[in-house]
Amino acid sequence: MNVFRLLKNIPLRLNEERSDQLATHRPLAWLRIYLSRDEFFLCPDDALVIAIWRFHSFSRGGRAELKSFLRLCCGCTRLLDLGASAGIFSALSYNTRSEAAVLSVEPDEKSYQLLNRTALNNEGDPSRWKTVRAVMSDQPGKRHFENGEFGGLISETGVGEEVTAHSLASLAADYEFVPDLIKIDVESYEYEVLSSGLNWLEEHRPGLFLELHWDLLEQRNLSPASLLTSLAKIGYRCRGRADFPSTAARHLDSSGVVRLPLVAPFPREK
Repeated sequence: MNVFRLLKNIPLRLNEERSDQLATHRPLAWLRIYLSRDEFFLCPDDALVIAIWRFHSFSRGGRAELKSFLRLCCGCTRLLDLGASAGIFSALSYNTRSEAAVLSVEPDEKSYQLLNRTALNNEGDPSRWKTVRAVMSDQPGKRHFENGEFGGLISETGVGEEVTAHSLASLAADYEFVPDLIKIDVESYEYEVLSSGLNWLEEHRPGLFLELHWDLLEQRNLSPASLLTSLAKIGYRCRGRADFPSTAARHLDSSGVVRLPLVAPFPREK
């Protein structure tokens, strides 16, 4: 028996057991995940998503990420979820804020179908939780997108399905939705989305729950450090890190990603 592995997994199993006890005797109990009595969401009825979301919610690192997101959500009522996948962050925001509005954007066909099933299982009110199949980029129009088994990538070579593309400004205008919090996980295209949207961000000042794909950006010959510097110049700061953005690269995970809860800047004095 691997005693070290057994001890390491105790917190995960305890979190799992607490969640399952809270879900007992509730509708669709097998789809429910509880972070606490008041923090919960329902999965889509898909075995792979359930397994991924349960591990994410009960493991130390994944649970810390969801809790960090909820802390950034405090006082926010309008979430823009860019790269929503099957909708774990959208569902968590929707279920923990009684008046929350959510706009979830996902380009991958299978993930988008799962996202809509997540909204249905969480009794998403269409007036408060809208889903959009689109890619995010630096300008509106069309982009080619390669769908995967669960997620996909924008194609720079014209391969794949043609999908609607949006910038931050065009999406907000077309759907009449100005968020006070943006969660963004768009596989390195956060560079195009945010760098082209700096004026929009400075005007509207949403918080940013940013998944920055450091290694992918460098592979594309783009500078993640310069993007963070640009955000800092318009007033963004990282919750809990006074040394932002200079030390962001020290916090990369094994996949070359750093997750940053960025607090919205105060408006500049006129």
